[in-house]
Amino acid sequence: MKHFFSCLVFCLIVIMLLFGIETVSRLSEMEKQTDIKLYQLEEVIEQQAKEIRLLKTDIDILEKGYERQAKE
Repeated sequence: MKHFFSCLVFCLIVIMLLFGIETVSRLSEMEKQTDIKLYQLEEVIEQQAKEIRLLKTDIDILEKGYERQAKE
């Protein structure tokens, strides 16, 4: 009976350790996925910023003309 309780406690400790390891690995995977999504969003933001600059330049050229734009 004494060995049964020892085995039971040992099994509970092992289960708790495995649960902790599984939780840590899930967290690590989620962090990796979040970093990938963040990188992708930063690329999209950078592309949109470039497009905005080009559109602002186009609007200035349309409003002021190319010759006036070049002189400034």
